[in-house]
Amino acid sequence: LCSPCEMMIDRIRKHGAEVIVHGSIWNEADEKAREVVEHDEGVAYVPPYDDELLWMGHSTMIDELYKQLNGIAPDVIVASVGGGGLLAGILIGLERRGVDWLENTRVIAAETEGTASMHEALKSGKPVKLEKIASIASSLGALQVCDGVLKMALNHPAGTYSVLVSDKEAMEGCMLLLNEHRILCEPACGAAVAACRKLGKSMSIDSKRQEELTVVIIVCGGGNISYDLLRYYLHSVGL
Repeated sequence: LCSPCEMMIDRIRKHGAEVIVHGSIWNEADEKAREVVEHDEGVAYVPPYDDELLWMGHSTMIDELYKQLNGIAPDVIVASVGGGGLLAGILIGLERRGVDWLENTRVIAAETEGTASMHEALKSGKPVKLEKIASIASSLGALQVCDGVLKMALNHPAGTYSVLVSDKEAMEGCMLLLNEHRILCEPACGAAVAACRKLGKSMSIDSKRQEELTVVIIVCGGGNISYDLLRYYLHSVGL
């Protein structure tokens, strides 16, 4: 684990697992995990985002949307992006639902300013490795997105767009979900809500006005949060 959180460590240990804390960011922890696997045949490496099986699992959310929206393609899907696994699932799901969904649903990739690996990759047209992670949204803390996801994002017919938000804006997104919907989430999730709010009245597509748009926000990221962590995050951003 990176960016140690005693709450999560305690939960894992309660299941009888040995927890090795290594590094200050996810990539350092990942390197250690791969090293352990190389020297111990009794353990397996489970990728957190760069795996087609994970992508296919995430893609079933689009199948659920298809049913909820009676087959009518949404105009926009907003989701937070770390390494890119969730984004890959969204893009695969859109392709599976057919031409209408693939060509008419724009995808917004939300990140905090200190975790902007997808933003830099979309801008450069190739994977870009960040020098560091500088955000409380630790679940978005991958220094570089995976190649396969970036290729899908760049080739998505309706377009994949990046929106960056500050940590404070991400926490404001968390508080909106808590106050309006009674959902407690972590900053990585609040970033998607904040991105949608940041777009605000500038969000218009073709001849549709904002109030006519069907916008879907993927609310993903509630495991690494508690009341105490929420207070800590709010204090850290001056809220």
